Amino acid sequence: MLKIPRLSQFKTALAASGGAFCAGTVLGWSSPAGPRLLNEIQYFPITAGQWSWITSIYNVGCAISCLVIGYLMDKFGRKMTMLGLVVPFVVGWSLLTWPVNLQMMIAGRFALGLHGLARFFHNS
Repeated sequence: MLKIPRLSQFKTALAASGGAFCAGTVLGWSSPAGPRLLNEIQYFPITAGQWSWITSIYNVGCAISCLVIGYLMDKFGRKMTMLGLVVPFVVGWSLLTWPVNLQMMIAGRFALGLHGLARFFHNS
């Protein structure tokens, strides 16, 4: 029987579940953030129409990532592609955490969309 070190198993399990956790934070963000951003002026005033753009642009990023993720995995490998997906995740959350205007929030959600669905393709 092949003996695999337990630390290696824990690191692998943490990496795999970390992707699901990241996707969950992105998908669940709009539910608690919406009422707070619409009813209180956090950074700048946001209308309901603008909020619908902020929440739905995530899906556009997901759709675009579907078009290129297969090519990136073939060209750079699954591991490097997964590591590269950290960049849009960090950029997206940075833009959502410290927005100066509406465009930053929309760009942040779009970047998170690029990360989101591509992460699921990587695991399949």
